[in-house]
Amino acid sequence: MRTLFVLILLVFYPQAIRREDDKLHHLFQEDWEQWRKQTRALLPRLTSTQQPAGGWSFRQSLRQNGEPLIALFLLAYLYNLYLRL
Repeated sequence: MRTLFVLILLVFYPQAIRREDDKLHHLFQEDWEQWRKQTRALLPRLTSTQQPAGGWSFRQSLRQNGEPLIALFLLAYLYNLYLRL
């Protein structure tokens, strides 16, 4: 199981980030480049930065991206793994 996790982390994740980066660059062009220079990819800043217009919306994230559902699924999966240990 650990081998699968490492494999996903080393092989799949960097490619997924590159694809998403290319897609966002295509959609937002200069705005994306400016945002990308100010925002770290994996580790968030500990200090606050300027929020984009409108800010982040839990409702929009849930409707359009399903991110909270994915997070809940991953937490349930990790809890299941923990119980098996």
